[in-house]
Amino acid sequence: MTRAQLKDFFKRGAKPTAGQFASWIDSFWHKDEDTIPINKISNLSTTLAGKVSSEDLQNEATNRATADDNLQTQINDLASGGIGYTAENVAEKNQPNGYAGLDETGKVAAAQLPSYVDDVLEFANFAALPATGEAGKIYITTDNNNEYRWSGSTYIQIVASPGTTDAVPEGVTNKYFTVARVLSSVLTGIGFGTSTAVAATDTILQAFGKLQAQITALLKVPTGGTAGQILAKVDGTDGNTHWIDAPTGGGGGSSEPSGQIKSFRVDYGAVGDGVTDDTTAVANALAANKRIFDKGDFLVTAFDNTKGVTIDGDVRILKQTTYLKQQINSYADKYQRVFGEEYLSSFHKKLLAKTAVKVILSGDSTTAGTGASSNTYHPDVLLNQITLNNRINNVTYINSGIGGQNTNYWLSTSLATDLAQNPDVYILRWGINDSWVVGTPEANATAFLSRMDTGLSTIRGTTGFDYQHLAIIIQSQNPTTDDANGHQGQVFNELVNNGLRSLARKYQCVFQDIYGIFQDSVHGQDYLTAINSSLPNELVHPQDPLYLAMANKTFDVLFPGYFRSSGVVDAGQSGRLFSALPAAYSRGITHEYVESSNGWPISGLLITHHLSNDMYRQELASFDGTNNGKLYVRVGWSISGWQSFYILSPVPTALVYDGTPSGITLSKLPSAFPTGICTDYVLSGDGWPINGMVITHKSSIGTVKQTLSSYDSATNEYVRVGWTGSWQAWKQVTLT
Repeated sequence: MTRAQLKDFFKRGAKPTAGQFASWIDSFWHKDEDTIPINKISNLSTTLAGKVSSEDLQNEATNRATADDNLQTQINDLASGGIGYTAENVAEKNQPNGYAGLDETGKVAAAQLPSYVDDVLEFANFAALPATGEAGKIYITTDNNNEYRWSGSTYIQIVASPGTTDAVPEGVTNKYFTVARVLSSVLTGIGFGTSTAVAATDTILQAFGKLQAQITALLKVPTGGTAGQILAKVDGTDGNTHWIDAPTGGGGGSSEPSGQIKSFRVDYGAVGDGVTDDTTAVANALAANKRIFDKGDFLVTAFDNTKGVTIDGDVRILKQTTYLKQQINSYADKYQRVFGEEYLSSFHKKLLAKTAVKVILSGDSTTAGTGASSNTYHPDVLLNQITLNNRINNVTYINSGIGGQNTNYWLSTSLATDLAQNPDVYILRWGINDSWVVGTPEANATAFLSRMDTGLSTIRGTTGFDYQHLAIIIQSQNPTTDDANGHQGQVFNELVNNGLRSLARKYQCVFQDIYGIFQDSVHGQDYLTAINSSLPNELVHPQDPLYLAMANKTFDVLFPGYFRSSGVVDAGQSGRLFSALPAAYSRGITHEYVESSNGWPISGLLITHHLSNDMYRQELASFDGTNNGKLYVRVGWSISGWQSFYILSPVPTALVYDGTPSGITLSKLPSAFPTGICTDYVLSGDGWPINGMVITHKSSIGTVKQTLSSYDSATNEYVRVGWTGSWQAWKQVTLT
């Protein structure tokens, strides 16, 4: 058993049994009965595993004793037999092939050594050496300790190891290898005729020659140039370079070849210091329609990026305004799905003032509603429905979309018509048909943006349609898929997106990226429909779900949360006229205070119920209980208008009452009884003629009749009449 189980036997309040106590005793080791297993003693098995057994120790002792006996036997044999040796053979001493003897000093005699060993002669200097030397002798000049030997015709110096090459004098022909001599070596014999890769078997001259040939082939350095200029490629051709001025103005700029990344400063001469007027340089760069990468602050008096040129790097375009410098290039223009909502201010001011407003939707067939199952899903109808659902009143939507048309038609025809209707918001969503005009997507995009620029310039240049009076929303097109035409529509959408963003900023418009929000809807067959059955993959027109989704996104831009209402609208003291038609009321339930001075039957609380099918019901009641608590009710419909009010009077007082069962005295006046019929139980002790049930009939004008009947006698009954404050005498009636 575990320790925990044993401890449970002896918890506070527990009563261990005999068996449990025995289990507790048995859990101990008893030295006189039990043997503790090795595995119950910590680390004992591990410790014993590293020890030598007694049997191994006994074998080792036996082996060593045997070895000692053998060694002792060998020692005894040597002691008894002696150690033999060979005595010196004097006949071979100092003889050829014999051995050299030692003299009395313990050294080999000179006669036994080669002649050159002891023939070392010393002289004061080299000039003192004998004119003719002797072979086998060594000559030492003591002035410099140089050693020489005689060659037979001249003295040859014997040179010992110097220990370092620094002590060895340099010759005339074989010069020492030094860094300075390597660096100053000329490349005599180098050739540049081969530009193949350097190989491990090449000499230094061959390798250098190949490398130079490769460099020359890659970059042909032109002649000319002036101090401070740098080399840049002219175009994509290998080696086609020219000299240009180095960038100035506090940062580096791109010097990539024409047609690739360009720089305001390097390629177009801008300064970029935030002070110098760079309008011309920036305009030239944007007109070239090439991507720009640079660094700096570029001050301009005008900025027209209609083509949507991408500007990267640490670049700020600053435009001088009346009061300050405004940065007009922003990350918002590049990345956000919606920007410029501040330019809806004129529209929102009218909503706050509860002024009627007009919204015109201008565009091609995708604005007109082609592809929708019914006009219920046309953009203007959907927006109107969503607006009413949010209890926003006085908004009119006009759809001026024209199927099959492009911005040429807009400029020549519909633009003037739209402006003539004096809209408060102008929503522009053109482009699908512009992508199919002529030529490449690039050419179509350029032409489309130019026409949009012209149209927006016309609008803003017309009196009354500046950004303070007309809100414009520029929307990108919905996505399309046009496999048969090389996806030209998608390419077009991508090309014009930046340009539309730039135009929105230029003309103080809202930009809404419909294409970006619903880009992948081309994969949903329930979002787009084919232009005809013979081209099932040519998806252009939205279906109902996409029209609904786009309308919701547009509504979100037009109406921030403040302007939307819940199911119950609190209109307060509205000032509404009695003549207002049903359509003037918000959907849902509207509470408001109306006044008789505005034509209403009474002043009071008006509750209007407006159903989604445009059926209405109104209730008008006095707020202070006047008019005898009357309630006015009428119904209506958006087509036929209002029916007349009908009046609901208060429910009359109940005619039958069950009065107090006892305790009513005879002195109770007629005025104290309720109008109608009241039944009470009365007693003779309270003054009544008999004990019994009194039935009181009281009219609304106060006349009263009472009948008192005995509860235990069917023939005993009393009757009296009265009015307000007095009774007539009782009359006894005998029933037979």
